[in-house]
Amino acid sequence: MIKTLTLVVAIAVTLFAAPFTVSAQPGAKVSRIAYLGPSSPAPERHLIEAFRQELRILGYKEDENLVITIDGPKGRMIAFLPLPPNWSPSTRT
Repeated sequence: MIKTLTLVVAIAVTLFAAPFTVSAQPGAKVSRIAYLGPSSPAPERHLIEAFRQELRILGYKEDENLVITIDGPKGRMIAFLPLPPNWSPSTRT
């Protein structure tokens, strides 16, 4: 008798609580910007910082809703072809 009562109470609680379950909110959209410069980023640091400042004015916050990747040839004189192996037109947003 007690097992039956326990089962009925468990089912009733489950049915009562089901409409109140919490679902996860979708994650915030993260914008990604990749800068592939003609030289190392050091000589262009003031330009990159000005760009970041303008993005902050527009409401973007790095590591919250914005990811910026900066890269260059690292001191080598190279052509930009082929593109980096992790880059493809489908990865652009």
